Amino acid sequence: MDILVVRDVMTGASIHVDRQAPMVDIARLMREHGIDDVLVTDEDKLLGVVNARDLVLALADDLDPHNTIAEDLVKQDVVAVHADDGVSEAMRLMRSHALHRLPVLEAERVVGVVTWIDVDQPGGGAPRGVG
Repeated sequence: MDILVVRDVMTGASIHVDRQAPMVDIARLMREHGIDDVLVTDEDKLLGVVNARDLVLALADDLDPHNTIAEDLVKQDVVAVHADDGVSEAMRLMRSHALHRLPVLEAERVVGVVTWIDVDQPGGGAPRGVG
């Protein structure tokens, strides 16, 4: 019996921004795609994640949304899974970190996203971003 791996169930498309993206552009991207977090990358290398709460906290701290960039907001303790990891590992990580989705890496490059929907109904997930 073959073990189901993340590559088999992940969504290849992911929504991410460059580390230099202004906060206002991140917020617009989230609104446009109906998501609540985005990956922050530097040439497809994952640097971290920015979520809607990060934007709210930045505004509450009076940070300028036009001059504050993604790398200023990024959570560097991002939890990710590798494309060849078992689906059970992805589920364990999502459960233990209370996450709904994980970035998928291959050779330290972002290659997609895996969500609870993907692991619960393999092959049934629609293309989506991280959020």
